[in-house]
Amino acid sequence: MRDHLALSVVGSGLGAGLMFLLDPNMGRRRRALIRDKAFSMMRTASSAADKTARDVKNRVYGTIITAKSGHKLDVRRLSILQRNWPPAIRLLVGVTGGLATAAGLKQGGIVGSVIASIGAGVAAVAITNFSVRDLIDRSSNTAETQMPARPRAVPVEGSPIRTKERRAA
Repeated sequence: MRDHLALSVVGSGLGAGLMFLLDPNMGRRRRALIRDKAFSMMRTASSAADKTARDVKNRVYGTIITAKSGHKLDVRRLSILQRNWPPAIRLLVGVTGGLATAAGLKQGGIVGSVIASIGAGVAAVAITNFSVRDLIDRSSNTAETQMPARPRAVPVEGSPIRTKERRAA
C-alpha cells in the first residue's frame, strides 16, 4: 500500500515538473534559465577547483622548500590550528573527514563507530571553520576561568554605601 502511495507521489511530482518545463508559453524561457544556471554553476565550480588546486600546489611547494632549507616548521603557525582556514585546507580536511566517516560506517562495530565519529568531527570542523586552537583552549580551561567570580562593587564617593557608613559613624 505504501509503495503505491510513494509511487503515485513521485509520478505526480515528475508530471508536474514536466508540465512546468514543457509549457508552450513559458517552457522555453524556463529551460534556457535552467541551462544558463547549470553552466554558470559549472564555471564557478571549475574556477573554485582550479584555485584550490593551485593553492594546495603552492603550499606543498613552500613546505618542501622550507624542509629542504633546514628551517624548522613553526607549529604555532600551522594553518590547521588557525581560525580562518584557506579553502584548500578546508577541502582536504573535509574530504578526509568524510572518507573516514564512510570507512568507519562500512567497517561497523566499536572501532568503526569511533572512526566514523572522529571523521564526522573532522568534517564538521572543516565545514564550520571553527578554530582547533580555541577548542583546545576551551577544554583546558578550568571551570573557574570559564566563569570568573563576580567582581565586588567598589564604593565611590557619594555612593549609597559610603553614605550609610557616614551615618553609622
